Amino acid sequence: NADDKSSIYSMKTDGSEAKKLNDLASFKQNLDGEWIFYIQVSTDEDTGNSINQLRKVNINGTDDQVLAEAVGTNCLAHDGWVYYDAAEEDNALYRIKYDGAEKTKLSETGVSSINILGDSLLYISTERGTLMRCGLDGSDAAEVAQNGSGILVAGD
Repeated sequence: NADDKSSIYSMKTDGSEAKKLNDLASFKQNLDGEWIFYIQVSTDEDTGNSINQLRKVNINGTDDQVLAEAVGTNCLAHDGWVYYDAAEEDNALYRIKYDGAEKTKLSETGVSSINILGDSLLYISTERGTLMRCGLDGSDAAEVAQNGSGILVAGD
């Protein structure tokens, strides 16, 4: 809700029964099962640097938890994993289990526009400016197209 510092709300599809789920500036929300995964956007008042966190909150608004610190602005929840970029490492691609375990680095270069197609992870390499494809575990990374700037997956 942009009128409320971008807090997360739930509501019925007709707009009724709106319920505030958190009091944090929230970005890139992903719903998977009983959890909403999101990036809490914040800035260090002294330095002006981003200090974003990857978080999850139950769909009823309880049990808000930090999964990772110093993240960028991309996250995508899929099949028990959250894929995200780490601001502290030039936006390298990581994944972490829904419970915060098994944080794993998947790329050496910065990424943006993370998406999933089947058993492949698609992302833009910010270093190369190319569309890349790899396994969901980061294996077999390969360039798919040059001059990439965003990803929208539709069909095959």
